Amino acid sequence: MTLCQTELIGERNGKHLHRCMVCGREFPSKYADPQMLKAVCRKAPAASVDERGPGKELEKLISECGLSSFGCSSCKELTTLMNAWGVDGCRERRAFIIADIEKRAAKVNWWTKSKAALSLIQEPWWSVADPIGSLVDEAIRRTTDRP
Repeated sequence: MTLCQTELIGERNGKHLHRCMVCGREFPSKYADPQMLKAVCRKAPAASVDERGPGKELEKLISECGLSSFGCSSCKELTTLMNAWGVDGCRERRAFIIADIEKRAAKVNWWTKSKAALSLIQEPWWSVADPIGSLVDEAIRRTTDRP
């Protein structure tokens, strides 16, 4: 079961209006935070999606730099979605993927982030100006370059 990946799109009748980035359904809510919504996505990929896609590559990259998802169900859902979207779908949804990761990265302490940055600084593809974006781009590149 995969939950909708929602974003706040406005207000209607005094309620916050959210839309799923995957299935397109709209949800009125008293909450402004999209993470408060828990709805099963209608177009979510099946669990048998290829485990070698961009989501899995991103998961590996994050692990290589010393970070962990700690079994986060949202992280697992994003991995599954990225694998289902494939390279082209992830390129189209790059901003959504980055925003989704940034929400969780905000909870990581500065020391852990600093250690991760130090482990990545020598990588030619990594950017201090866009750390999460460069990780997403590299995961997509590795998926594309794989035989």
